[in-house]
Amino acid sequence: MIKATVHWKTGPLVDYANGRFLAWVDDEQSDLDEAYVTGHHRGRGLLNHVNPRIGLR
Repeated sequence: MIKATVHWKTGPLVDYANGRFLAWVDDEQSDLDEAYVTGHHRGRGLLNHVNPRIGLR
């Protein structure tokens, strides 16, 4: 069984945003990342998961 974890980028991105609006587009986000941002980021945040097979269109 694979244990899901918060992506390694999530914490540093929240720290860098430092309460400012955070928009993150990535193909490796999960519900855990969304929960982390909600719980640790003081500002507004938008996480947009991109299908790695399709990319941005």
